[in-house]
Amino acid sequence: METVNLLKDYFQEIGEGEVEITLFHFSEIKNIEETFLFPIEQAELALLKNQKRQREFCAIRCIRNRKNLPFPILYSAIGAPYFNGIPKKISISHSKELAVFAISPFKVGVDVEPMTERIIKIKDRFTTSSEIGLFNYNQIKTCTIIWTIKEVLYKLSGLKNVDFLKEMRIINLKNNQATCQFMTEYGQRHVKIKFHEMANFIISFNPLSYYES
Repeated sequence: METVNLLKDYFQEIGEGEVEITLFHFSEIKNIEETFLFPIEQAELALLKNQKRQREFCAIRCIRNRKNLPFPILYSAIGAPYFNGIPKKISISHSKELAVFAISPFKVGVDVEPMTERIIKIKDRFTTSSEIGLFNYNQIKTCTIIWTIKEVLYKLSGLKNVDFLKEMRIINLKNNQATCQFMTEYGQRHVKIKFHEMANFIISFNPLSYYES
C-alpha cells in the first residue's frame, strides 16, 4: 500500500491498555487526497461533494495506511465503521483539523470535539444539571466533555436512535474517567469512559469493554 509521505510530528498516540488511538493533525497537509484508497473507498469519496468532508475521509485513511492495516473501512447499516474479516473493532472521529482512529479487540468508541461556545446553546438536549454538577470545569469544557462521552456511548450502543437524556447517564466521576449507564442493542449496560484535553479539543473513549452489572 502506497501512502502520502507525512511527517511523524503530525501524529500522536494516546491509547491505553488494549485500545490504540491515533490522532492526526491534518490541517497543513495539502496532498491528503492522494493517500491510498481501496476501490470501494474511491467510489465513496467521489460521492462527497464537500471539500471538508473529503479531507476528513482521507485523513482517517491516512491513519489506517500509516498503521499498515490492509483493509478498506466499511460501514454498517447504522453507519458504524468496521473492518471485514478480522476480529479487531474500530471507531473514528474528526473535527476541523483533527482526525482520530481507535482500534481494539473489543467494541470501542471514540469522539473528538473542539471547545466552543456553541455547545452551551444545545446543552439541554444531551445533559442534565446533575451531570454538569459532577465536573469542576467551566461550562464550555464541562459540556464538551459530556457531549463526547455521550457520543462514545452512542457509538457503543449499536442502536440507530438513542435518547441522549433518557437512555444515557453519567453516574459518577473519578479523575478523568466517568462511569456511565446506557442502553444498547442487548439492553442496559455500564462502561467507563476516559477523556483527555488536548489543546482546544476534548477526546473521549472507552479503555475497557462495557459490562452488564
